[in-house]
Amino acid sequence: MAPNGRQRVPKWLAAIGGGIILFAFGLAILHLNLYWRPELGLPGVIDHRVHLWNAIGHFVSALGLLLIFATAASTATLALSRRFATKWLYWTAVVFVICCVTAWLATNGVLHYNASFHWDSSAGVTAFKVVLPPQEWPNPLWQEIVRWQIEPELNGCLSGGSTLEHTDGEVAVTVLKIIPIATPTALGSDGEVLHNVERRKP
Repeated sequence: MAPNGRQRVPKWLAAIGGGIILFAFGLAILHLNLYWRPELGLPGVIDHRVHLWNAIGHFVSALGLLLIFATAASTATLALSRRFATKWLYWTAVVFVICCVTAWLATNGVLHYNASFHWDSSAGVTAFKVVLPPQEWPNPLWQEIVRWQIEPELNGCLSGGSTLEHTDGEVAVTVLKIIPIATPTALGSDGEVLHNVERRKP
């Protein structure tokens, strides 16, 4: 209880809230990218500043997801430690597990998928689904978190200076294991395949 009588917000809850805000702010940066337009004097080339803006957006959103995950993991670890009398043995096991997970992520921590989508010039991406192999569980929340990070760039790429009316397609995406930090693999550089394409009439 705080000195003024008000209940204090737990630190772990404040940290998770801060992570959610950071993640949302990163997504807002991606959505507000002003540089999905042709380079001056080069009608067929997108403004080079688009990549820096996207990198900043992905970095901020990734920080938010990392903060949420780190807070949840550390809170659970500390809560579990209270059940063990031999603290040094418990923390030795925790450090060992962290080292193993870190080594595993360093060698197998990045996944590559294809995602199917439908895009419309008036509504943007209206359908998006990461195609998972049969052995992976189709987690709806995971699908949405990945979509939130990919959708702004996909919208920008398909609408920026193009004559597309609507299209279906597939896009390559890269996702980090455990924490669903996602980016398009090579958007605009053969990273997407379009079909059922309809263009605006001149």
